[in-house]
Formats: sequence, structure tokens, C-alpha cells
Amino acid sequence: MRAVAEHEFTGEEWYLRGHFPGEPIVPGVILVESCAQAATVMAMSMPDQREGLGLFAGIEEMRFKRIVRPGDLGRFEAVMEKFRRSFARVKVRALVGDQVAAEGTILAVFQPRPK
Repeated sequence: MRAVAEHEFTGEEWYLRGHFPGEPIVPGVILVESCAQAATVMAMSMPDQREGLGLFAGIEEMRFKRIVRPGDLGRFEAVMEKFRRSFARVKVRALVGDQVAAEGTILAVFQPRPK
């Protein structure tokens, strides 16, 4: 199972104002969160998970390889490696063009949404 999402970083994002003044760079935590959101959408495409809530359980071997700046189009890829019960292991990558900006593994737990 695989999901791909895209976001164009315009420079208007709130987190770029302070990261860094005069030299805006997309924070690594935003790249990881973007990958996690792609993984959650992928998991929610499964009938049993459609109404669920995806929660971080861990991040493994995340590496940052390229700076992402305003004007860049980020592509976020998530590939399900393992899904048992409600636990998922997902390989993720953030790319700009064909260059890897970040890659690693996200561990997640999916729970029924609280009522």
C-alpha cells in the first residue's frame, strides 16, 4: 500500500517567519509531519481504519538530506511495510523534484476515534 501527497511551500506558512529570519527553511519537523499525514491518509483508506485516529508511536532513522525552501514543491511518499492489528510501520520520504529531502520510518498506532 502506498500514498503520495504534495504541498507547495509558498513562503506564507506561519512557521517560516521565525525559521530563520531572512533565510526561511522548512523545519524538519514539518517534513516529518507531512509524511505522517500522508501515511495516515493511506491507512484511513482501509475500510477498518476509515474512522480511526493515527497517533505517532515512534520515528526511526529519520535523515535530512536537502534543505526545503519557499517555492519548493514537496512530495511526500508513504509505503506501508507492516500493519498488524492497529500498529503500522511506514517507510516515508519527502522529496523536492527527484532529490530526497528527508527519509525514514514512522511507527504509528491507529485507534478508533473517541466518541
